[in-house]
Parts: sequence; C-alpha cells; structure tokens
Amino acid sequence: MVNACYSPPWDGCKPVLHAATVPLEQMGSPENPDLRYFSRGLFNHPILLYLDGTFGKDAKFAQNLIALLWGPTAMTCTLMDWPLRKLFCRMAFCKTKCVRSSSKSYDEGLAQRLWDLSAEIAHLPTEPPIFLSIFASS
Repeated sequence: MVNACYSPPWDGCKPVLHAATVPLEQMGSPENPDLRYFSRGLFNHPILLYLDGTFGKDAKFAQNLIALLWGPTAMTCTLMDWPLRKLFCRMAFCKTKCVRSSSKSYDEGLAQRLWDLSAEIAHLPTEPPIFLSIFASS
C-alpha cells in the first residue's frame, strides 16, 4: 500500500533540488521570500493552497470549518498524488512550484518559540555560538 500510494525518496528530493538550482527571480514571490516552500504534484492544487489547515480556540468559526475541510482534502491528495503522477507519466501533476505555505509558518513568534524549545530539548544554546563570539568581540 505504501509503495503504491507514496512516492519514493528520490522523488521527494526533486523540490529540494529545484529550490537549490532555480534562480530566485524564476521562483515567484511568496508572502515572505525568506520562507519559500516548494511543492509538486497534487500538493500544488489550489484547494490545498488556498484552504488553510490552521484551527484552534484563537481561530474564527469559519476558519475552524475550513480546517475541517482541509484535513480530508489533504489526505485525499496525499493518497492520489503519486498514483496520478505515475499514471500520467510526467504529463501532469509533476511541476515543482514555489507556493504559499500555511499561515502558521509565517508566525515569527511561533517560530522563535519552536526554535527555543528545540534548543532546550537538545541541550543546545538558543543563539548559535558563532554569533555570540562575533558580538562579544565588537
């Protein structure tokens, strides 16, 4: 089942290679150019890109409803992506694009808390030591 529905690891490398080799001006302009997200296949489909899976007590009722629709839609796209790309033999669903990420990925406060928590769990400093030594010498 896994091999039939999900792409092999080499296919997952293609968006990374695309991001590393395509000139920035050809990538499009996401909300924040420092947070580029590359996607391919059905993960480029507008229904996934324009619905936002963000939900919770801080979200409005409509956003929570959209998040409920997003979950099954994302699961369906996940299961159909690789079989459709194999079936159409690179004629459809194979393009890699720079797309909008989820709204939570643009939350700098959330990113900082995640970074700090990760550093704490790994017993590492929250600021990289190289920056500390540069600022200490000035």
